[in-house]
Amino acid sequence: ATPADAALCMQLGVDGVFVGSGIFKSSDPKKRAKAIVHAVTHYNNPKTLAEVSTDIGEAMVGINLDELAVRWASREGGNMEPDAKKARVEAMPSAQHPVAPHGTW
Repeated sequence: ATPADAALCMQLGVDGVFVGSGIFKSSDPKKRAKAIVHAVTHYNNPKTLAEVSTDIGEAMVGINLDELAVRWASREGGNMEPDAKKARVEAMPSAQHPVAPHGTW
């Protein structure tokens, strides 16, 4: 989360901005929190936004998806070969009465 992100939310008309890990996982949480508060307060003042966005340390480090314990591709047959997946689906009771997939018309 950056001061510019918070200011943009305010410009779009939100009532307020909640920033949790965007502050606490940054390199200088105190500076970043203060900058975001100023950005929310002065969201229509580009000069102030530029000033508070300077020298606030590195932003929160991203999450490496390769290190997550749950890989969605390996769930529910997501990583099966097409023939194996087809056989699994055909074995399901609902295969006798096919229904359009969710979200289709």
